[in-house]
Amino acid sequence: MRLAPGMQAQVRLAVPGTGVPQVLPARVEEVSPRIVPPPPWLTEFGLEPPARSHLLRATLTDPEPQPVIDGAGGANYDAACGDPGDGTGILNYSDSTAAQAGMAAAAAPDEAVIIQGMTQMGYYSRNYLSVPAEGQYLTSSSQITLGAAYLYSLGAKLAAPDRPVVAVSGDGGFLYGAHAMATAVQEGIHSVVLVFNDNAYGNVLRAQREEFDERVIGTRLHNPDFPAMARTFGARGLRAESPEQLEQLLREAVQTEAHTVIEIPVGEMERAY
Repeated sequence: MRLAPGMQAQVRLAVPGTGVPQVLPARVEEVSPRIVPPPPWLTEFGLEPPARSHLLRATLTDPEPQPVIDGAGGANYDAACGDPGDGTGILNYSDSTAAQAGMAAAAAPDEAVIIQGMTQMGYYSRNYLSVPAEGQYLTSSSQITLGAAYLYSLGAKLAAPDRPVVAVSGDGGFLYGAHAMATAVQEGIHSVVLVFNDNAYGNVLRAQREEFDERVIGTRLHNPDFPAMARTFGARGLRAESPEQLEQLLREAVQTEAHTVIEIPVGEMERAY
């Protein structure tokens, strides 16, 4: 049986605040005809890869989670359709404030290339950001390389100079390669980087607090003024204080012939990805 719009499906995802897979009933809204390869983490977590794998969009129909009982344990992974013969998908989870902020990245044009960093908002983008075509969503997760997204974005823009390129980065990761702003400005690389700033290695900080009884070591950061720093390199430096402002600034940035850094101050985030 193939999934179709209007059908009911069981969707696995990590419920906000838990990081543990849950099964929630959902209504299928849209199914992409494009077949995509199953993600490699399925076998790593002891799950059977689906026979076919289609991108889909679904709406939750019941907010009460039911525990997963298929042996996946505490593994945290992307939303997946409960019928293994029909595939995996992208799910809109509107109850997460952080996810709503991350979806402002959808302000980028359909032809934009999005690079996901090893950061909480990068992880959110895997579940909540719709990408219209293959090759438009690049990830540094496969190499588990903190800070690579910004540097990847410079290469992506050189490879596709006529397409908007947007990197999704955290504050700590961005500082791994912030010196490359000099190259970006010097060489006229007009890409955009979104720097979600929580003044911490936020994912690890949350894990330290939740899993190690508030024993926090080396995860809080003393950051610069990112927009001001960008301007000292000759780039555009902006700050978005809300999802709406982020959407507006991003729409403008991808149409501007300049290298642009947009800082987005954020607080602690739930693990809902």
